Amino acid sequence: MGDRDAEARGNIHWANSLGDEVDLMPSEDKRTVFLAPIRNSSGSEIDTDQLEQSIRDGVTRRGWRLAKGPKEASYQLSVLLHYWGEN
Repeated sequence: MGDRDAEARGNIHWANSLGDEVDLMPSEDKRTVFLAPIRNSSGSEIDTDQLEQSIRDGVTRRGWRLAKGPKEASYQLSVLLHYWGEN
C-alpha cells in the first residue's frame, strides 16, 4: 500500500488533439482563463484547495489573467484527477 502522505506528481495530458488552429500563447487581451472546479475521480483524499492555488499561481506567473466566470474568459482550464496507484 502506498504512503498517503506522498507528494502528488502530475503531467499534462491533452484530452484530444488541439489541431493547428489553437494558439497556445494568444495575444495578451485574449489571455484570460477560467479555472473550472477541480474534479477528483481518484477516490483518494487529496487537498484540492492546495492544488487549485498552485494552479492559479502558475497560470498568473505565466502571464494569464484568471476570470471569475467562463463568460469572462477566452479559455477554460479543467482539471480531472485520476489515481492509478504507486508508480
